[in-house]
Amino acid sequence: MKSRNVASILAVLCLVVLLAMTCSGCSDGHSHSSGGGTVPVPSGPAVQASGTVNSSGGTIEVTDPESPIKGTKVVVPANAVTSGDGNVTISISYQDSAPASTSSESGALAVSKTILLTKNIKYNFLLPVSVTIPYSDAALDNGAMVTVLYWNAAYNMYEPAGVKAIDTQNKTITFTTIHFSPFTAFGIPNVLPGLPNVDTGFRPDTDGFFHPNFGSYDSPGGSCLGMANYSGWYYSVKKRTDGQGLYSKYRQGDANNWLDDTNVRELISRAYLGSSQIWGNLWWLLDYALGDNMTAGLLVTNMIVTKSPQTLIFKGLSLSGNPVWGHAVLVYRYQNGKFYIYDNNYPGEEITLGWDSVSGFHGYSKDYGYTINYGFEARLSSAEAEDFENLYEGVQDGWSSSKFKTISVTSPLADPNGTIITPNPNNLVITGTVTGGVKDAKYIVSRLNGQSRTVTQVGADGTFSLTLASLPNPTNSLMLVATDDQRDPFNAYAGFKEVTIKVQGQEFFANSGFEAGDFTGWSHETHTWANSTPGSFTPEKSAIVTPGTDPISGMQKVYKGQSACVVNNEDPNYHISSVSQTAVVPQNMTSPELRFYWAAVLEDPAHDAPNQPYVDITVMDDQTGDVIYSRHFYSNDPTYSGWQTVTFNNSTWRIIPWQTVIVDVSEHRGNSITLRVVAADCGYGGHGGYVYLDGDE
Repeated sequence: MKSRNVASILAVLCLVVLLAMTCSGCSDGHSHSSGGGTVPVPSGPAVQASGTVNSSGGTIEVTDPESPIKGTKVVVPANAVTSGDGNVTISISYQDSAPASTSSESGALAVSKTILLTKNIKYNFLLPVSVTIPYSDAALDNGAMVTVLYWNAAYNMYEPAGVKAIDTQNKTITFTTIHFSPFTAFGIPNVLPGLPNVDTGFRPDTDGFFHPNFGSYDSPGGSCLGMANYSGWYYSVKKRTDGQGLYSKYRQGDANNWLDDTNVRELISRAYLGSSQIWGNLWWLLDYALGDNMTAGLLVTNMIVTKSPQTLIFKGLSLSGNPVWGHAVLVYRYQNGKFYIYDNNYPGEEITLGWDSVSGFHGYSKDYGYTINYGFEARLSSAEAEDFENLYEGVQDGWSSSKFKTISVTSPLADPNGTIITPNPNNLVITGTVTGGVKDAKYIVSRLNGQSRTVTQVGADGTFSLTLASLPNPTNSLMLVATDDQRDPFNAYAGFKEVTIKVQGQEFFANSGFEAGDFTGWSHETHTWANSTPGSFTPEKSAIVTPGTDPISGMQKVYKGQSACVVNNEDPNYHISSVSQTAVVPQNMTSPELRFYWAAVLEDPAHDAPNQPYVDITVMDDQTGDVIYSRHFYSNDPTYSGWQTVTFNNSTWRIIPWQTVIVDVSEHRGNSITLRVVAADCGYGGHGGYVYLDGDE
């Protein structure tokens, strides 16, 4: 009997050591759980289930009917670990109490054991892992909302997990994560059916990016997830120590123009690249089983408990019901039927999304013209704290070459704008060098248009060569990371470079950003309210503009590059001007989209609505007659929520700041589509109005 007790004690001690080793924070520069040091030793039976998974995926589940966490399950999808990771051992255990208490004013109650998950590799999962845990609602009322939080001891705070399903009959809650931490289910009473007001204090014109989302040509949503997550993390973790909001940081050169802010652009690109493979999995919302009311409840519950803004994903559906784009935004406030949103397509703007318990979400004030599905998400599903700490350190230091590796592409040579132009879309060989940095680079990890990554060996002399088998689009984005660890390319001081590659002679819209310095490819004319014949008024009122400040609105006249177009101008006298282009959507383009930018400056004489100055923008399929995109606003139109007002020469002017438009045209391949932009003076002849138009090029 004595020897059995000794053996039992030794077994427990070994388990304690194992748990401490597998759950502790790392200090070698690799990604790891930011749950904060050693996970507390379970107070109940230590390991409730254990098993192995590999690159094919697998499931580990607690099935013991006597276990208080019976039903806890970890589902690892295929390719969440690599073949190089081998067989990965995952263990499930628990402790009775939560790692820390929540704030008393939140009213949150722990309604589950704290689930402890461990794995025998130091790397995060490449794709989100699904975790299901049991909870009890015995202490909650019928209007309570349940969520899952993990304790981040590095920041001494709770953060939410990305809840995907709540089974109120079987009392289980399912969430996703890329790393393991202590997870606890919490409930807040009296959340539904009406939502309590909550405000985290975040504001887009103080705490969002000044730089807009510039996206990736072939990836729905582009950089939005990285931008939403980083801005939420910075507000929650760094603002109080930095003493300033994100909106005023990282501005270079002209403080009023984001085009020269190269450091923050690299930050956004790195954040995007770090989550691009996961984003491709998230935005479809395939595993998301919560309706609008529970999604709204989760947003409010997590804002109350964490006092931090929360990520919300949009999935846009075409007229035929196909998912065509995804977008991630940050929700920072709920008040009286409206969620307040930071949308990184519209820097500094206050945007709202309506909600009620009958019709759910509705009335997005930047309505994209699609049917939209909504899903709550959390940073934990795509990144962890150390990822953002590395990004923060890099941009604070200006990505110094003394620390960060420098990647140079030596062939093909780029043009003065940094763009590689190739006559052949197949088998393009990219060669280059890697220099500088703290550590020697061993690998180049590359992604073309945000898709699957490719790993290329770097030679002892710092040179590399990789081949792009096919360029799917006329304009392509190649992102390169130089690292000493191919499994974790964004460890400390990895080098980064983004290259635009265009296929010569495969333009979709010609001269889309007016960079030719003229109207090549575009039709343009001016007529009047009295004579609608195109071109009946000369000289016309539209023109090409170069960088500078608009004298009335104070905003930049060019959104990208060195040229843009202004449709109509400020002088009155019944003018109506239009600019348009027709192009055929390529059959062979992977994800064809039309991306352009516009801003309006309209005088407001307070006339009757039909005679106010106005802007009208349409994208139409010329074969089918389908209107793919349409916007019509007259000056101070109440259907637009973001008007800015200025006084110029004793007259009131209404401003719509630069708008980003992304139109999915995948269902129109082979058809010609026309973009037409119209700007008009008032119908009584005494007041002007004009619109700026720019594009990617």
